[in-house]
Amino acid sequence: MGWAWVSGTAGGSRNRAGACFSALLAMQILGALGCKNSGGSASADTTGSSSTGEPLDTTTGASDDGPGGSTGTSASTVGSIGTEDASGTATDTGSPGCGDAAQVGATCFAPWQPLVVGRPTAALATGDLDNDGASDVVAGHIDGISTLLGNGAGSFSPALDTPSAPIAAIAAGFLDSDETLDVVTAHGDDDRIEIRHGLGDGTLGDPIVVTLSASPEVPIGPRALVLADVDDDARNDVIVANELAGTVVVLRQGDADAFFADPPIPVGGTPLGLVAGGFAAPLGIDLAVGNFAASSIAVLIGQADGSFDVGTSTAVGGGPRGLATADLDGDGRDDIVCANGEAGTVSVLIQTATDFASPVTYAVGAQPRAVAIADFDNDGTMDIAVAVEHADAVAVLTQNGMGVGALETDLVITGASPGALAAADFNGDQIADLVTASAAGDGGIALLLSAPG
Repeated sequence: MGWAWVSGTAGGSRNRAGACFSALLAMQILGALGCKNSGGSASADTTGSSSTGEPLDTTTGASDDGPGGSTGTSASTVGSIGTEDASGTATDTGSPGCGDAAQVGATCFAPWQPLVVGRPTAALATGDLDNDGASDVVAGHIDGISTLLGNGAGSFSPALDTPSAPIAAIAAGFLDSDETLDVVTAHGDDDRIEIRHGLGDGTLGDPIVVTLSASPEVPIGPRALVLADVDDDARNDVIVANELAGTVVVLRQGDADAFFADPPIPVGGTPLGLVAGGFAAPLGIDLAVGNFAASSIAVLIGQADGSFDVGTSTAVGGGPRGLATADLDGDGRDDIVCANGEAGTVSVLIQTATDFASPVTYAVGAQPRAVAIADFDNDGTMDIAVAVEHADAVAVLTQNGMGVGALETDLVITGASPGALAAADFNGDQIADLVTASAAGDGGIALLLSAPG
């Protein structure tokens, strides 16, 4: 078997209901999770995740480049793109540790494996949906939801399908008290959110439907979502970014599976990315929103009552889409990474004691769409993976002892047009693997196993 070599802990912020969420993932990497519990300390957790992919083009089957946004220049562009050999894997740099799961600082990916083909898929989440201790994958696609149950050794059962309208975003987390992951989906074409309780065997219950628009003539376009306990009542709420309305809406959880919408929070035009974390004073859960049209990241500061005040806005590269959050530099603060689709870059925003430092920006290739954060090289520091749609690849940015200001960047080939990705340990080697999805007409879901022995 050939190896794809990449030079180079899973991130997120844990809400007070005990679930660890980032824009794209909540990881199950032994002892290396960057999740916050209610006291703010690091803790390991095994929960669900959320991701937002690109829109599905239901007419042509091709991926949609999204609304027109301004292109931007990088604040500090460093890093380089690796090359690929004729077999379609990233060029091996010659490290003797490639393929050894215990090798610190050596990250390898086996050639990508198709899990689902011919089904355009816009969004992914990971978590243990059947309570067997192994990471599973739940995907939102043109025909509904597919759940792929992992066996903990890098293989998956055939997909369990749940029909629904086309899905723009998906998240997995705890929304009731049964300790079984539930699944939430955003349906951009229908202006609604659907909540399905997990039944413990990987299957899902009937949907609880929440309609977001008061009138079909005024669509709002829900495009991204996260789950977090914004009002400290020990129950996760659903937060939605609405592309067409330029708003964020919080659906607070009530009794008996009821959800109640707070007044919309204006965030500017075309929000396509959303993450929850600790980005300001510790009053509550904060939000970061990627504004495609304005090429900026806006921070909403959580208040003790669950409401949000508008905080700072930081300019990034053109067309920010996918966002992820984790403590990248080990200072106990949540940092932000965003994929700038129009600029072909990712921006890294490091949180300081008072604000965010100026973004450090890395070139990754044409149309980066989604971001996942994990320790891909087993060195105890967090690295960044980016789905680069037009390169048919994932860019992996590793710290390699140099810190977040000097990440090394290489490509790993993944198959057609990845627009979403998520990370988890799918083969039990305690090192993060990747799963990608493509919304192209011949797209589907692919697996990249990291550092197999």
